[in-house]
Amino acid sequence: MVEIDYGFVSGRRKRVPRYFKTQEEAIEEQRKARQAKSEGIANLDRRSRFGDFLTYWLEEIVKPSERAESTKSNYRDMVNNHIRPALGKHRLVELKHEDLQRFLNRKAADGYSTSTMRTLRTVLHQALNEAVITEKITRNVAETLRVPKARKPKRKVVALSKEDGLRLLEEAKSTRLYALYVLLAMVGLRRGEALALRWSDFDESASTLRVARQVTRVRGVGLMVGPTKSQAGQRTIALPARCVEVLKAHRTA
Repeated sequence: MVEIDYGFVSGRRKRVPRYFKTQEEAIEEQRKARQAKSEGIANLDRRSRFGDFLTYWLEEIVKPSERAESTKSNYRDMVNNHIRPALGKHRLVELKHEDLQRFLNRKAADGYSTSTMRTLRTVLHQALNEAVITEKITRNVAETLRVPKARKPKRKVVALSKEDGLRLLEEAKSTRLYALYVLLAMVGLRRGEALALRWSDFDESASTLRVARQVTRVRGVGLMVGPTKSQAGQRTIALPARCVEVLKAHRTA
């Protein structure tokens, strides 16, 4: 038996016994612990579960961060629906690169998209990076994870032809959302960007539109208006003459 001393945790001294089959194994563990201490490496809590650390990471790191609310919601879904059920019971210090790679490979076999698997890899990497910072583990085993090729064929996006686009706008003229359809069709705004527009974003004299916000749906909260996900998304767009005329008519209406 070797007793590992973790120092003071929550105001109390924490010592954890570890048991081995032979005296030689116990002596070797004692040697490693002493060497780690002399090199300034913290003793690792071998009882901590990955699932518990993910809860800490979501609440104390992700939640108060400056990430977009949609990103925070997405990370929470990835943890609760995928990562925690599969890997949550693993001891944090015993997680291996192979465990994470098999996890992603199973997601590929189940038909999840490459985009979903990239997000899962990002969550794993960022969470374990925080575990390194807080000295729960000594290295990030998600550092070299590979995103497997998705088994499910990608959905093909077919754009409207010019004729179909003009027909769509003609049919939409009688609706109150005609101006919205014109902007989506002719300027190429994302739906969330178009829905967040205000009249102060429209410069009639310069024929421009300023895009600075977006509407996103956050699970458990509902629709939220906030800044675009990145600085690159904030831009000023030159409007075709038809868009200017349609917006003027919409403002009058």
